[in-house]
Amino acid sequence: MARRKKYPLVMVKWIDSATTHGWQHPEELEQIGPAEITSFGLLVRETKYFIVISTSETNAYGTVAHPMAIPRVAIRKLRRIKRPDA
Repeated sequence: MARRKKYPLVMVKWIDSATTHGWQHPEELEQIGPAEITSFGLLVRETKYFIVISTSETNAYGTVAHPMAIPRVAIRKLRRIKRPDA
């Protein structure tokens, strides 16, 4: 079996869009704003414009699951975390 790549574990704090449902009066919208999200995952790809984190990996097939791309302009903080299996 080929040796699998060890992806770094990261914490990402980022800003995401937020919404409400249905019709509202404009004065009811004072509470709505962008949401600050904290995500944890394996950093499987980095580009100039975005990163991709994954929630899971398998050593049996060398695959990752549930990838999510986060635009760099939305990232407030990106921190590497020591992997327990490192």
